[in-house]
Amino acid sequence: MHHGPGTAPSTSFRRRSKALVQLRAPSGSRWGLVTVGEWFTHWLATRTGAASTISGYASHVRLYLALYVGMVVLAELSVSHLQAMFARIAREHQARGTPLAAATLNRIRATLRTALNAALRRGPASDNPAARME
Repeated sequence: MHHGPGTAPSTSFRRRSKALVQLRAPSGSRWGLVTVGEWFTHWLATRTGAASTISGYASHVRLYLALYVGMVVLAELSVSHLQAMFARIAREHQARGTPLAAATLNRIRATLRTALNAALRRGPASDNPAARME
């Protein structure tokens, strides 16, 4: 439904949008429709621990994770999204002549798994596709 400049969405449109958000959120979730990027922002803001660890997480999120999958709805994130992300990261670095070491890709994957495990525990996610990657 399109609304022209300066016009508000109709009440029925807002009701349908709210219902869609509730349907797409994990069962019993108070989070609603959350993107991967929004989850990463929340997750990083609530991290405690060694400053170097949190800095590494933030770097992976900023340079790779939010950039490639940040706009994906968390409940819809899939293994195929993640496989495509890692392939694209590797391809783009190779094209620039700065290939990433396997250890770097593993650390990025570890950050992703850690963030998604936290989402499982706290409620905005019902699955961790990073745990199923090969």
